[in-house]
Amino acid sequence: MTREPGSGDLPTGEPGGDTRPERPIPLRTDDLDREELDALDEYAGDDDFEELEFEPPVVRVRDRERRGGGDDGGRSGPPPSFRPGPRELRVLGIITALAVVAGILLLPPVSILKRISGDGAANAGEGFSTRARSSMPALPAGLEAASVLYDITGSKKDVTGPITMSVRLNKASEDTRAMAFYTYGNDSWTRLASVTPIDSGKSAQGDLVSVPTNIAVLRRASVAHQLGVIVAPGDTLDPSAQDAGIVSVLAGEPSTGDEGLQLSDRLAGTLTNRYLGLTASTTTGAAAINRILNDSSATRRHIDAITAAAAMTQAAGVHIDYLGLDATRRSNFTTFVEQLADRLKKDNRGLVISVPTPQGQAQDAYDWVALQKAANAVWLRAPADPAAYYDQLETGLRSRRENGVDLSKVSLVIDRRSRERAGDVIRAISLRDALTTASALRARVEQGIAPNDAVTLSGSNIDQDAGNSGLRWDERSRSVMFAYAGRAGSQTVWIENRFSIAFRLDLARRYNLGGVVVEGASRDDTLPDAWNTVLSYTNDGALTLETPYGPYLQPSWRASDGQIEPGSSSGSAVWRAPSRVGTYQITLVISDGVTFVGQQLTLPVTADGGKTPTPTPVATSTATVTTSATAPPKTTATPSSTATPKVTATATPVR
Repeated sequence: MTREPGSGDLPTGEPGGDTRPERPIPLRTDDLDREELDALDEYAGDDDFEELEFEPPVVRVRDRERRGGGDDGGRSGPPPSFRPGPRELRVLGIITALAVVAGILLLPPVSILKRISGDGAANAGEGFSTRARSSMPALPAGLEAASVLYDITGSKKDVTGPITMSVRLNKASEDTRAMAFYTYGNDSWTRLASVTPIDSGKSAQGDLVSVPTNIAVLRRASVAHQLGVIVAPGDTLDPSAQDAGIVSVLAGEPSTGDEGLQLSDRLAGTLTNRYLGLTASTTTGAAAINRILNDSSATRRHIDAITAAAAMTQAAGVHIDYLGLDATRRSNFTTFVEQLADRLKKDNRGLVISVPTPQGQAQDAYDWVALQKAANAVWLRAPADPAAYYDQLETGLRSRRENGVDLSKVSLVIDRRSRERAGDVIRAISLRDALTTASALRARVEQGIAPNDAVTLSGSNIDQDAGNSGLRWDERSRSVMFAYAGRAGSQTVWIENRFSIAFRLDLARRYNLGGVVVEGASRDDTLPDAWNTVLSYTNDGALTLETPYGPYLQPSWRASDGQIEPGSSSGSAVWRAPSRVGTYQITLVISDGVTFVGQQLTLPVTADGGKTPTPTPVATSTATVTTSATAPPKTTATPSSTATPKVTATATPVR
C-alpha cells in the first residue's frame, strides 16, 4: 500500500493525532559527532543568552550547561568516526513528540551562538582574542579593503556555530551591498559570507558556520560574472541577493482573449529598480503569444500593453519569459523583441529575454544573435528534467557557439527548487517537501507492542528492501536523489542544494557564460541556502566542486528508550521495545548532505500488547510554498494609443 509522506502504521490502541508538520527552523552547527547526535534529545529550545560584556571584540554565548540527561536510548547510525569537515551545515535539535507522526523539522541549533567583533587588539572572551594586522595582503583585482585584517586566536574546538561576527569598518557606510567577509590563507582570499551594516554603519555583521583564523571586510569594485535573480510577486528578496544587477518579478502573462496582459493580484505597489517579468510558461500562455505574434497589428497592441504596464508599475525594465513558441514564429518573435526594445529605450527602460535550452542544431523560435543585439541580456533556461540537464544544455550551448553566438552575453538560470518526477510530469518542489518525503517512516505492527517485542521500522520511501533506491549522489544529474514507489508508480526526487548548484555554476564557467540568474531568490526557509556558493562565483570567480560526505546520506534511527538494531538494508531498522510499559518515540533522521531533518512516530508499549483493532493511519500533510492570494478589486490600465490592449489584475498565480 502506498503511503503519503509522514504516514505510518499505528500500533493497537494508539489514536490518530495532529500530524501537520511543524514550521521548520533552519539550523547550523559546525561539527557533528556521536556526542552531538546524542544531544538531539537534550536540546530544549531555550532561547536565553548569557551576555558577557567586554570591550570590542565581544562574545555573547548561549548557556553551555546541558539540560536533561539520560543514555543514548538506542540508535543506529554513523560510526564514531562520523565527523564532517568544517564547511558542512549541521542540523540537529530536539524533535517534539507528536501523537502519531511528527512533520518535518529543520531543527533549531543545539550549539551555542557566539558573536565576535574585531576592533584592534583585545580580549574577545571565551578564550578568543583579535589583533589587527599592520598591513593587508595583496587583494585580487576588483576587491578593495573596507576594514583591516584581524587575526583571531584562541581555542576553537568548542565553537560549533552559528557564529554572528561583526567587524569595524575603515569608514562608516550604511550601504554594504558590495561588501562581504573574507579570510586569507594559502596565499589567497576566500569569501565567507554577506554582511549587513550595524552601529550606524560603523561595523559590518554576518553569520558564519565557524570561527576563521582571520577576517576582513572587503568591498567589491567589479564582479567576475553578472548576477540576476527572479522572484514571485509579493515575495521578499533574500538579503543575500541584494547585489543582483537585475531583479525580475514574474508578475504577468499574456491575456488569452486579446492582446493585453494579466498582472498578478500579488503585485502590490511599484517595481522601482526592478524588472516586470512576463511569462508564457503555461500551455494557454504559449498559445496566446503564438496567436499574437502571427498578426503584426496584434503584436503592436501587445507592445502597447507591455509598455503601459511598465509605466504603471514604474519598472526599471521588462523581462520577457516567453517559452514554448512555435519555430515558425522565429522571425516574428525577433521583430517583436526589436520593436519592444526600441519603445522601452525611449522610456529609459531595459529589456531581458529568456530563451529555452536548444534542442541540438534544430532551429527554434529564438535567434540568439539577433536577440543579443536587441536586448540588454539573454537568460538561458535549463531543462526541467534533471536527468537530461547536462546532456541537453551542453549540446545546445555547443551548437549555439558553433553558430556564432557570443556566450559571454548569456546568463544561465539556476533554480533553487528541487524536482519531483511522477510518470511524465516533472514539478518543482521545495527542499522541505523533498526531505519530508524522504524522511517518512512507519512501524510494521500487526496488533500491538508488548515489552521486549521486536518492531520492524521502515523509511517508507528510502527502504531498499521495498525496492526504493535510498538517498544517493547521482552522477548524471550531479545531485542527491532518491526513487521510490509512489501512488502514481515510480517517482524520483532530485534535491537541489549547494553541492548541485556548484556543478550548475561549473557548467556556466566551462562555457564562459557571462553570468548566472537565481530563480526562487526570495527569502524562503523551505529552499536551500546556497548564496555563498553563488556569490563566491559571481563576485570572485571562485568555485569549489564537492559531493556530500557519504555517511551523511545514510539514515539514522533513534529511540527514546529500548534498542535500535540494524535492519536488513539501508532505510530499515528493528526496535527492541524496553522491558517496561509506556509511550516511546522513534525518530528517523535523514540528510541531503547539508540539512538534517527528522520525522517521529510515537509507539505505546502495553502489558498485553494492546489486543485491540489497529486504527487507520493518518497521513501527514506536507507544507508547500504557494503563490496564491485573495484577489483585491480588479484594476485596469488602458494605454493612450489604440484601445484594445489592457493590463488587468487577476487572482490566478502566474507560475
